[in-house]
Amino acid sequence: MSHKYTLKIDSRELKIIDIVLSDPRFSATDTLELTKVKYTIETHKVGDFIVHDTTDNETTYIIERKTASDLSSSIIDGRFREQKDRLVDACGGPENAGHIVFIIEDFSKLQHTSLPKTTLKSAIQNMVLKHGFKVLYTESVRDTLDTLYSIVTKLQCGDTIPSKSIATHPNCKQANVDKYVLAVQLSVIQGVSLQTGIKIQSEYVCMKTLVDAFAEHGQDLLSTIQLGKRKLGSVLSRRIYRFLFVATE
Repeated sequence: MSHKYTLKIDSRELKIIDIVLSDPRFSATDTLELTKVKYTIETHKVGDFIVHDTTDNETTYIIERKTASDLSSSIIDGRFREQKDRLVDACGGPENAGHIVFIIEDFSKLQHTSLPKTTLKSAIQNMVLKHGFKVLYTESVRDTLDTLYSIVTKLQCGDTIPSKSIATHPNCKQANVDKYVLAVQLSVIQGVSLQTGIKIQSEYVCMKTLVDAFAEHGQDLLSTIQLGKRKLGSVLSRRIYRFLFVATE
């Protein structure tokens, strides 16, 4: 049995490649071990990493890695807008934006970049809420590799709700993602799992409904939502509120 998913790494990602070559979790050849990730190294037109469905020969995710400094400089010189357009074109249009993942590395260093932290956080929020991209945060190159490993192994073991492959659904009628669109959007916030997002969505069906309710009832709106034997709580409710309403913490 070969792996269903392969991680394709762009040949210019030298820091990642240097670690992968000596990391026993990754293999350049087929393996029966589901805890290992098969990878290839090639030159990409778009995306630093591609999660490829080898069974159906289709792309599941196009992943772009950016440090906080990279993000800042690319916004200033206009490259970021062009890059977003190329990624959207590569996945078949804005209706397929759920296949695009941005990994923001060194997120804790936002305040040390050329742009104000408020501007960068606003850009990141727009990536999720306006464009429909997925955004993940990491602290280092090693942490980014750990995240890539986690994405592929979770897909391999069926522990996630992936977007349908791009070639299979050119009109992006992604049953699972569309069904839980608010939950997926909220799950980019630290401490909000997909299941927590689904619970919130069961009471507030879309982002506008949630935002309007926050505006009317305040930042503790979600604190009493029951999550199994515990409540969501004020800390997480206020974190979600800040993500949606406040540019700085």
